Amino acid sequence: MSPTIAAIKAMGGSGTVQEINAWIIQEENISEQELAEKLKSGASKILNLFAWARVYLGKFLIVSTDGKGIWSLTENGINEVYSRPDFLEMFKAVQLKMREDRKIKEIGPIIEPSEDVLMTLADEILGEIKKLPPSGFENLCQRILRDCGFTEVHVTGKSGDRGIDGIGILKLNSLIGTKVIFQCKRYTDGNTVGPSEIRDFRGTMAGRTDKGLFITTSRFTLEAQREAIRDGVPTIELIDGERLSQLMIDQKIGVTEKTVLEMDKSFFRLFQSSQGSNLSTTKQVSIKPHKKVVRKKKK
Repeated sequence: MSPTIAAIKAMGGSGTVQEINAWIIQEENISEQELAEKLKSGASKILNLFAWARVYLGKFLIVSTDGKGIWSLTENGINEVYSRPDFLEMFKAVQLKMREDRKIKEIGPIIEPSEDVLMTLADEILGEIKKLPPSGFENLCQRILRDCGFTEVHVTGKSGDRGIDGIGILKLNSLIGTKVIFQCKRYTDGNTVGPSEIRDFRGTMAGRTDKGLFITTSRFTLEAQREAIRDGVPTIELIDGERLSQLMIDQKIGVTEKTVLEMDKSFFRLFQSSQGSNLSTTKQVSIKPHKKVVRKKKK
């Protein structure tokens, strides 16, 4: 939790999940071996810890999110100084509250899922994506790009097309669009995208366009992230597995919102009293139509 606060402060008080994670990884010297560790669900263990840190801090109003992946410090996060014992107490309090909540079934529509619910959903989505065949993953990326504002999105899928999996037009406004080349890599757990793959992809863009999009179910190494934004060459936008699953949630692709109806037993307990005095009392109501006073008689 402490590095999360430090990361957001270092970025001027706000930052995306990707920016916050990258800052912590660099400043805390987290190794590639640690980044490669996975949970049973297949999600990154360290990125899961980062996400839970944001949950705990959010519960205590130290950070907040706009729901679009941007996290900011609140006044508490800016003005207060927290120690390790403080964070430990926060952790215990949130864990206790979560245990209590598990005993209570959710009633009514889920309008704004909590961060921990979204984390679980994102892990499930990523797990399903990894089960897709290569062609299925390419077609899924095509669908996501369309939902994100791309037009004329075509999956090439041609062997020997120098690593290009598809081409689309990103509409900048009603008059102007720019061609974007994208590459899709459905990697198994433990495999990462390194800088050499970014350079190779940039080479395939030469003479076609200066806009590239690299999509993977895995993650990009720090060297790959630096290579993607290196000065003097076209920048390549990177979408890793975490960001990909979040895009699907944001665009409501492969997810549905459900309203759950359940009987409210507490409602019927109101009528279990034999006397029922509080329920049978009728108050006298005064209404003044046309300056005349009409009083409702007691039943």
